[in-house]
Amino acid sequence: MKSIKVLIILLSLALFFKTPAFADGISSCQTVYGGGIACPTNVSFTVNKMIQAPGKGGGLVNALSINDAKFAPGDTVSFQIEIKNTGSTKITGLKFVDSLPQFVTFVSGPGNFDQDSRTLTFSGSDLDVNKNQIFNLSVKIIDTKSLPQDQTIICIQNTVTATDSNNLSATDTTPFCIAKAVTTQPQVFPVTPLKETPPTGPEALSLLALIPGAIAGFFLKSKSLLQFNRGQKKN
Repeated sequence: MKSIKVLIILLSLALFFKTPAFADGISSCQTVYGGGIACPTNVSFTVNKMIQAPGKGGGLVNALSINDAKFAPGDTVSFQIEIKNTGSTKITGLKFVDSLPQFVTFVSGPGNFDQDSRTLTFSGSDLDVNKNQIFNLSVKIIDTKSLPQDQTIICIQNTVTATDSNNLSATDTTPFCIAKAVTTQPQVFPVTPLKETPPTGPEALSLLALIPGAIAGFFLKSKSLLQFNRGQKKN
């Protein structure tokens, strides 16, 4: 009875600490119909897809989220795919399938690109233990008028899968985003009418010349009225 309890505890610990069978970038076995085939423990490899950040001198990064720098319509996007032998035996028969997302067109890369399936397929060299191999891929983002009109930011992802002769495969996905330029209509303000200012040119000088005559006429008229009033009082 005691031995059964110990066995149960050991099995529980084994299940608890077991690593997942599949993780992005790490090789794992393909499901084989009928079973009976286990992953060879001495064969292991990783695939890592990186993207060059937009802008002059942008470095290679694993991913670009919606909060990171974004590409613009018409930009060229460069990727680097690295595969590394992390096992204890040589890896042979490597085949790669790179699936291009929407809104980009193929520019350059190894192997053959199929326009209908939007996939790039190519082969890799046999890899000795701890050796790696690097491939480069470029795509171009389509123009603004071909992008969704109801979105200003579009996020997509590029995926590559590597498979060897033992039917082990590894997959890595690299997301990135496209930002469309936002155009705003210029604001039109109502025209404010200009206030007319008194003339200050030569015409104004002629008007000033009339002022002394007007003042003299005013005094003469006042004097005449005063004399007239005095004559009325004497009568």
